[in-house]
Amino acid sequence: MAKMGRALALLLALATTVSAQTCPDDWKEFNGNCYYLGPHSYWTTGRDDCLQRGADMAVITDSATNDFISNMPWNMGHSYDDVMWIGLNDRMTEDDFRWTDGSKPSYTNWIPGQPDDLYGADCVQMWLDSNQWSDESCYNYRHYVCQQETDVDECADGLDNCDLNAACTNTHGSFTCTCNSGYTGDGTICTDVDECATFSDNCDSNAVCSNFPGGFACSCHAGYTGNGINCTDVNECADGLDYCDSNAACINTPGSFHCACNAGYTGDGLICRDVDECSDASANNCDPHATCTNTPGGFTCACNAGYTGDGTTCTEGTFSCDDGHTIPYKLTCDRIVDCSHAEDELICD
Repeated sequence: MAKMGRALALLLALATTVSAQTCPDDWKEFNGNCYYLGPHSYWTTGRDDCLQRGADMAVITDSATNDFISNMPWNMGHSYDDVMWIGLNDRMTEDDFRWTDGSKPSYTNWIPGQPDDLYGADCVQMWLDSNQWSDESCYNYRHYVCQQETDVDECADGLDNCDLNAACTNTHGSFTCTCNSGYTGDGTICTDVDECATFSDNCDSNAVCSNFPGGFACSCHAGYTGNGINCTDVNECADGLDYCDSNAACINTPGSFHCACNAGYTGDGLICRDVDECSDASANNCDPHATCTNTPGGFTCACNAGYTGDGTTCTEGTFSCDDGHTIPYKLTCDRIVDCSHAEDELICD
């Protein structure tokens, strides 16, 4: 008996190890099937619960399965007594016992004298102390055993039909396909979502959105810097990134800059040329009795000989004769002697 107990413990330990990979939570695996112990119920209620779980009442085809079911350490939060329902019954036709899948039993383990159809017993229960069976009224409360085939992991085995751009999730008896982020569809066919065209991107208003399979990228426009999601203006003028002429002013603008030639220069700001204000009388403010001299970016005015002033305003000067009287400066060098000693003419070359 002790040897049998140890053997069963080893068998159940192996089954528990496999079940973590092939059966749902709270189920135990044995010989390609998963088993679940349900709470006290009528036989019919228990079967309904099994069906809702995608399973059916247990079908026992050999002594190993019979021993496994009767000796399982259920450890599922249930307390159980000495009997539990299995899937065998003669509810359709008296004395024609069938499993819930409609098959006739190829293996039985009846208690001697069973089945006896006592009080119209149509359902079969297993006695846990002996692993043997007897028929019983279906309307007694018993624990029940559900059975379903172990799951095939279609995802791990490459048996799914999910799109290359979808994630496969294994479920018991099947699998689901879910399109990856950036794709849309039913999972078996996934198409790229153009976040740029649908304005579902998060690019900055000063960035360009570029779609690619499964996602998008944001790039700041020229004149801006950042990661594309947040873009700030580049101050080309302050950073020395402009190419304005040395005789121009750089003016920063959002995303760019422009160049304006300084006063006294003309051009597009990239190339500035000096304006010769002296060549155009309307471009300078020199007095008519002054001389205009062009300079880089400007000009100067100097009153002519015989005139005094700042060049923009010139007044006529005077000449003092040796005898003390003065004459208008314009009378000098006119080949007419106006001073008593002719000094007004002698100063001329």
